[in-house]
Amino acid sequence: MKKKSALLAMTTDHPEWGKFMARLHGPRGCNARQKKGVGTIYTCGHESDRPRIRAILQEMGDVDIPHTMGCFTKRGLMCDCAVARSGIAPAPKRVLPEQRSWWEIMMSRP
Repeated sequence: MKKKSALLAMTTDHPEWGKFMARLHGPRGCNARQKKGVGTIYTCGHESDRPRIRAILQEMGDVDIPHTMGCFTKRGLMCDCAVARSGIAPAPKRVLPEQRSWWEIMMSRP
């Protein structure tokens, strides 16, 4: 019988991080867009339960949503647009721990 794999938190080490950030910036997420004279603007109700992120993660499946939300809270990312604005890129492949940024190290912790 096949064992169910453990769910992973959506962090920079998650294989789907890029897809998650693309969806978060898209029309079903924070709808990031450029406004002349202002820069990038986002659609966000600034809700601490992060409904757009939660919906994206539920749609993606196989993600530990409570752990993911805890990681974002721990980093002070309190709403959907805070995560989108953070500009976090996926961690590069095969990087030694001492070569990673503090953000990548902290996001990979349980």
